[in-house]
Amino acid sequence: MTQFKEKKKDGTLENISAPPCVGEYNKYMGGVDYADQKRNDYRISVKSCRWHRYLAFFLFETAVVSAFILRNLNSNHRKITQKQFRLELIEKLIGAHCTRKRRRSQLAIQVVNGKSHFPVKVEINRCVHCASKGQRKRSTWGCAVCNVTLCVGCFDPFHRS
Repeated sequence: MTQFKEKKKDGTLENISAPPCVGEYNKYMGGVDYADQKRNDYRISVKSCRWHRYLAFFLFETAVVSAFILRNLNSNHRKITQKQFRLELIEKLIGAHCTRKRRRSQLAIQVVNGKSHFPVKVEINRCVHCASKGQRKRSTWGCAVCNVTLCVGCFDPFHRS
């Protein structure tokens, strides 16, 4: 049995005996508390009915925090903040890879007599592009240069063809 001092409500200390495993737990529990504290700094909050998704994010967060703690304990590396570590980790894992493809419009705006191929308000009339497809749609938009009435959605396809 191991002896511990416990503080009572009145401020006096009392000796209490406990099994040796309690002493071992108290000796090393600081690391667990530190890891929990660091994991909560940048928590990924996942609310899911599927327990395996929550577990996967918990394990991922725990691995990232453990790596951060081990990196800062290593004397070969300078100490950095957890945010800096996470940004470094993201850069190393995905780098400059981006799956989004940005498309630029190939339509060059031509200027003729001070006017450009740009949608402008015109009198209500049938859309020329829809009419060529056999549809009857009316619009208040058109092209000032081409002098035709077009739906907003038909403006780009009309000028590409």
